[in-house]
Order: sequence, then structure tokens, then C-alpha cells
Amino acid sequence: MKTIDKVREELVFYGEEASAVDFITVLVGKTLANSTYQALNKMTLHEVSNLSKVDLLAFEGIGQVAAERILAAINLGKSLRAERFKSLDSITSSERAKTVFNHLKGLEQEHVDVAYLDTKNQIISVKNIFKGSLNSSVAHPREIFKHAVKISAARIIIAHNHPSGNPEPSSADLSFTTRVKEAGELLGIDLLDHIIVGNHSMSLNESGYM
Repeated sequence: MKTIDKVREELVFYGEEASAVDFITVLVGKTLANSTYQALNKMTLHEVSNLSKVDLLAFEGIGQVAAERILAAINLGKSLRAERFKSLDSITSSERAKTVFNHLKGLEQEHVDVAYLDTKNQIISVKNIFKGSLNSSVAHPREIFKHAVKISAARIIIAHNHPSGNPEPSSADLSFTTRVKEAGELLGIDLLDHIIVGNHSMSLNESGYM
């Protein structure tokens, strides 16, 4: 087990390439319990960013203050990421849309993320809506559009990953896409595309599935 001083030293050296568990160790301010270190070491930064306060408190050695410190860092990162997205040009092609969801590549669980756009197709927000088992994705359209209405999004692009690496859509993927598209039409919020991320990314719109 690495000491807190060793983690700090490596974090300065490796910077953005450091692991999620090293960032958390520094935020907690002490060497993590072995069980906590092992569990967090298996998680990606994206997975860590979706942990709630309850999730964090379940780890041995992470108390109220440490959990709040970690959540503050996560929210700061998300705010900075949102600012970066706001500075992007309009999403005018499926290829550009695919790059927004590169962070889903290589995840061991399925995640459903949504990019919320304004009337100029500029990104307002990118939000994780659901993460589930290795072979199922059951996010409900209401979870997607609840946030869209809240931030006054005009259009959305949804994406999810296939841990198998094969981006070909399943019948469930196509059914889900249809449900989201129909729900959006009722609310006046257009579904522009559904990106499936595997070893490479597939656009359902570009591939003629929409």
C-alpha cells in the first residue's frame, strides 16, 4: 500500500494520467484502508464521478468530511468540463458527436449519457443518466427529458456503450431509441442521434436506423 506522501509525489509527476484512487487518496488526506483502495482502484474516473455521498460513505475510512471534499472536487471537475463543452463549435456532424462520448469507451458496465444542446446545437450539458449491468440498459426517457426541460435544451444526443466492444445496435437499443424520439416529439425536443460506443463508435442516425 502506498503512503500518502508517495501518492502526492506521483500525482505531481503523472498529473492527469494519475488514477482515480490516487486523486481520492489526496483528497481524503490519508492512506486509504486496503479494502477501499482495492475497490476504488478498479474504478475509472468516470465511474468515480458518478458516486453519491451515500456511495462514498460506504467505503471504509471515508467519513462525512472526506465524502463532502470528494464530491466538491467531482462537481468542480464537472463544472469545468461543462465550460469546456460550451466553448465547442456547434455539433454539425455525427463524427463530431462521437467525440463527445469517447469517455464511454472501455467501461465494464453500460452507461447511458446524454448531450443537451441549445438551438444552435451547442452543448449545454453532458449528463450520465444511467449505469447498469453488462448486458442491459433500461434508462427511462423521463429521466432524460426531466433534465432537458430543467435546462431548456432544444435538442439531445444520447449515447451508451457496449462493454463487449461490438457497437452494432440490439433490438432493445432500437426500441429504446424509438421511445426516446417519440417522447421528444411530444415535448418539442429533437433527438438528433444515438451513438453506440464500442471498439469504435456507431451513429444510428448516420447508419440509417433513425
